[in-house]
Amino acid sequence: MTYLSGIHGSLPIAQVLYGQSSPSGHLPFTYPCYEYQARDTIWQSQSAEYAPQWPFGFGLGYSQMVYSNLTVDLAELHPSKPITVHMTMCNAGIFDQHEPIMLYTTQSFCTGYKLELFHLHKFDKVKIKAGTVTSISFTLAVKELGYFNHHLIRVLGPLPVNITINALTPYEHTVTVNLAV
Repeated sequence: MTYLSGIHGSLPIAQVLYGQSSPSGHLPFTYPCYEYQARDTIWQSQSAEYAPQWPFGFGLGYSQMVYSNLTVDLAELHPSKPITVHMTMCNAGIFDQHEPIMLYTTQSFCTGYKLELFHLHKFDKVKIKAGTVTSISFTLAVKELGYFNHHLIRVLGPLPVNITINALTPYEHTVTVNLAV
């Protein structure tokens, strides 16, 4: 998908097709599997059927990326101390790759609301040379997990939170932390 590549778009497209560079673009939207899902692809609740053809953030490159060792430095997320999420990535292919890393959260319950299936909180795009390993870190604070109730007051429930890296992709990894509020 090249959108409107213009008069200078043919050279980069040819370079990708002939293997001179590895594609690194990822979808900025969700492409639904069925026509009736098209109206619901901006936001999906946990209770909705969600099986898109290609989810937000989907993309392919010529190098195989291996994600491992998803860890958090604290088992509980405290209001006064954020946690750091660590992950290791290895470029097991022969091409250098620009790879997006997206951190999502999922909470199991919010009073009066249907929760999102995955809520994107952080993202980064890193260049990883072929055959190398790199470490990625994100910091997540309690205030980022709050939501506004019916009275427009920011609240947070003391429930577990799933932290997922690259949700709905073959590279998805999840770890669970508890909220201490």
